[in-house]
Amino acid sequence: MENIFCLVTVLSVTEKDIQDAFGQKWKDFEDCVQYMTGRNNRVDYLITANRKDHKDVSLSVLTPPMWSWRSS
Repeated sequence: MENIFCLVTVLSVTEKDIQDAFGQKWKDFEDCVQYMTGRNNRVDYLITANRKDHKDVSLSVLTPPMWSWRSS
């Protein structure tokens, strides 16, 4: 995990992010909160294992290789 923090920024979720997500009609509220937090912070892309729930969005959505999610 130490190495990953050199590559990414972990954002805090704000009240605005939650309110913006409530105004959307996504199947998965948590995915929508993630997206709204990224959009409100003007990120370049999101990294998620659940790419299918991020269709038709204005941010680039990346999926990590499956091997990175498995324990050694």
